[in-house]
Amino acid sequence: MVKKRNNINALLFKITNLALRGVSILSRFGLLLFMSKYLTTNQLGDFSLFNTSIMISYMILGWDFYMYSSRKLIGTKNRVKVKYITNQLYFYLGFYILILPILVFAIYYFGLPFSNAKYFLVILILEHLGQELFRLLIALKKPFLANVSFFIRSSIWVIIMLLLHYTNIVIISRLELIYQYWVVGSSINVIIFAYYIVFSLKLVRLKKPNIKWIKEGFIIASYFFASTMAFKIVEFSNRYILDWKTTKSEVGIYSLFSQIASLINVFVFTFTIMYLYPKLIEAYKSNNMIAFDLIKKDMFKQIMLITGLLSLIIIITIDPVLLIIDKPEISQNKSILYILLAANFLLSLSFIPNYHLFAFGKDKLILISSVSSAIFVLVFGILLISYYGILGAAISLLSGYLVLFLSKLYYTTNLRLDEK
Repeated sequence: MVKKRNNINALLFKITNLALRGVSILSRFGLLLFMSKYLTTNQLGDFSLFNTSIMISYMILGWDFYMYSSRKLIGTKNRVKVKYITNQLYFYLGFYILILPILVFAIYYFGLPFSNAKYFLVILILEHLGQELFRLLIALKKPFLANVSFFIRSSIWVIIMLLLHYTNIVIISRLELIYQYWVVGSSINVIIFAYYIVFSLKLVRLKKPNIKWIKEGFIIASYFFASTMAFKIVEFSNRYILDWKTTKSEVGIYSLFSQIASLINVFVFTFTIMYLYPKLIEAYKSNNMIAFDLIKKDMFKQIMLITGLLSLIIIITIDPVLLIIDKPEISQNKSILYILLAANFLLSLSFIPNYHLFAFGKDKLILISSVSSAIFVLVFGILLISYYGILGAAISLLSGYLVLFLSKLYYTTNLRLDEK
């Protein structure tokens, strides 16, 4: 009876987790459809560049230090976790002091490729803090709280904003209003989960920083950072190239289809990778290569299932969605969606060799793979977009993700032969 009750509780827990994350993803998708319907394609392109610039900038602020600290955190005792997290906080404090003035200067001197720049720094800091809290909760094996955090940061403010709009209490016709709701939602998330982390791990009294540990972390994290930035070039450079070569309207159209297709890897990471990659690292640390291989096989099966089902759903529902949006300039470019779905399928598959390399500590190989893909996408992106516009952007992304997947797969094959 007790075992049966525990199984039921575990099932309910998993369903709640999935529901929270699913609603979070769907609400952001709802925001995208709302903007596509009620705002202009120029505004959609402007928002896309704003959102992309936020993501790139908070990666610079974080320097991917969490990759180093998370690998250390997993499988350690609480008192050791406290030391690692404390030193991580010291690192971020120092980096904020160093990087934020440079960003302010760059914004003032060079400007930004979108409107409402006054919200940029506020949302940047809140999003970075929120993302680091989310990552920390995952590393601490608190997936439910991580999903609650993501729900507050990504969904509640969107749901409230859309309800107010559709009940005619507040009419959302300007991007500035969207940014204001975003600030409120992110602020609430940071306050709640910063409080939780501080008091659950008793971080009230900070100990002296371990400079040696932080330096080591900075050096190792630099490989991750370079790799992440190279990957973001693969993922997002086409939007900036489109803005350079064409118009913001073209950026908006491409971004809409790109975000629809990217639901595949968002769901894959949320429902598969987020749960399995800590187990993969633990299996490697305990030298249990049988478990390691089984987890990889489980990843593959789940990725194939999720990508297959989601691709089918997207293909079936895209025409009704475009009918609701009712913008001919968007509907005319529907063909790029199929290319972008194929691209995101390859990206999802690349998660498997990526976390294999990560578990083995082969950070340089991840970097080489990402940089190779980035160079490929930049060169082909400029050439193809110059001649084919949005279609060229989709093809160059597909090619970049193919290079990323094949190179990482090659490195894991040789790694296994060499080391095991």
